[in-house]
Amino acid sequence: MRTVLLGLMLLLGSVQDLKTKTIRAELLLVPGLLAVTLDLAEKGIPAIPDILSGLIPGAFLLLLSLASREAIGRGDALTVSLLGAALGLTETLGILMLALMGSAFFCCLLLLMHRAAKHTALPFIPFLTGAYLITILFL
Repeated sequence: MRTVLLGLMLLLGSVQDLKTKTIRAELLLVPGLLAVTLDLAEKGIPAIPDILSGLIPGAFLLLLSLASREAIGRGDALTVSLLGAALGLTETLGILMLALMGSAFFCCLLLLMHRAAKHTALPFIPFLTGAYLITILFL
């Protein structure tokens, strides 16, 4: 069930990110917090350290967002925070690394094909969604 809720959260976020390049927090919070709540209900008190440590990548992205004047969006930071709270630090870092590699590859292709300039903003949540799908299907 947690996998479905997180997939729904990422799918909704991806659609909105692609269409508007903004993220409505409530679209992410409902399925994301439900996934965390289910995890907490299933594992109990021992899940709390995993939940808290999973927030670290999202908190780091939020700091980068503030420092870069939102070159990295706060919606991306919120999404990574919710993923981290539901999945834990290790799995979230893996998904984040896959998403960053995918977006870097895609950006290189766009630059080589002269379809984008070096300061072109791209939505990041679709890359998180792809990385999440890769991890649940293949890893």
